[in-house]
Amino acid sequence: MKQITRIWSILCLMLMTTVLPAAAQNTVNKNKAIIEANDGSREVNTDEISVIRFDGGKITIVQPWGETFFDRTLRSLTFQRANPGTLRLTASTSIGTEGSGNRAQTIDGSGNLKSTWESGDVVYVYADASTTKSIGTLTPTSYGSNTATLTGNITSTGLTDGQTLYFSTKDRSTFTLSSQDGTVESLFYFTATGTISIVGANASISNLTFSRPIAVVKFALKDKVTGNPAINATKLTVTTGATSIDVTPSSATDVLYVGIPEISGQTVSLTAIVGGIRYVYEKTGVTFLNNKYYAINVKMTNTAIPEGALSGKFTINAGGGQVSFSQGNLQYQASTSTWRFAPNQYDMIGSDNSNISDSYTGWIDLLGWGTGNNPTNSSTNNGDYSIFTDWGVNAISNGGNTANM
Repeated sequence: MKQITRIWSILCLMLMTTVLPAAAQNTVNKNKAIIEANDGSREVNTDEISVIRFDGGKITIVQPWGETFFDRTLRSLTFQRANPGTLRLTASTSIGTEGSGNRAQTIDGSGNLKSTWESGDVVYVYADASTTKSIGTLTPTSYGSNTATLTGNITSTGLTDGQTLYFSTKDRSTFTLSSQDGTVESLFYFTATGTISIVGANASISNLTFSRPIAVVKFALKDKVTGNPAINATKLTVTTGATSIDVTPSSATDVLYVGIPEISGQTVSLTAIVGGIRYVYEKTGVTFLNNKYYAINVKMTNTAIPEGALSGKFTINAGGGQVSFSQGNLQYQASTSTWRFAPNQYDMIGSDNSNISDSYTGWIDLLGWGTGNNPTNSSTNNGDYSIFTDWGVNAISNGGNTANM
């Protein structure tokens, strides 16, 4: 009996919890204890228990609405989780200061980038540093501040008390820095690591501090020759070493915010498409640090070369008229109705052209004569090609993206 008393005392400590309203008495789909005595059994919602006491043959269950007594011999005590295999995780968090340099990401009066937790934010939880499969998600319980409490359910399988977990405001399985929209709101991207404490079906992490694993750079685009006037780009490509980032805003703009992985002393190249014409800029010895914000005025050079064209120009008549050649063959993707120039002149689709169809997700470059209005036409009947439609009537996505250019 003494041994049972000691065990029961330990179990009492495990069951100490925040008391919930008395109305929630149903133990279906809840964490519960099943008490078996010699005269029957009782299920008790452990989320509604202040304490269970065992003293000789008396079992006392203390709940918000009173005490329940069992004057019988205890036979067994079984605990069941409402959702086996899951833990309820609570984390107290803050977003670290990003220095000079909000969505609730805004630029304050001193030029600092400030970030706050807002409704709709989601934090993905990972069991290791590299996996793309999350074990659950958390959401903030309060908004408008850089501190918040995050709560949510995570998979408990394989987790141990004291284990390090990894957190990100972006879903690793889908998020990429290589394609961005140029808005500061989209760069609410923070990560953190923390040590989990597990007690029963609940887990917690204290003082989880998030920081941004990229630099946020504001590029204000200007014409180098005219100086001050802004130039509105429909696309900006930022290249740092082997990293290339395509930024496509929803509409032409002279200000774009770009998330760039940390670099030190590297060359940064920019290519902007303005009115279908390519503007360029390059600077050496550039350093961008993670979790920092930079605002840069960029004076770009007008190359007078259309987007999608080679840099060389060719004189075609005695009057000095010149033309440019495209960077590659014309290609078409039926699933998105998209036209483009191949990245290089030597690129060719080859046998994959046989996959031609109205829903094909790949690219084709073997097009029937005059099928600018019907590029998937593969008929062998000459009569189906009687009306010629030039392919140039279409908007070519990387060739100015304007019809009839």
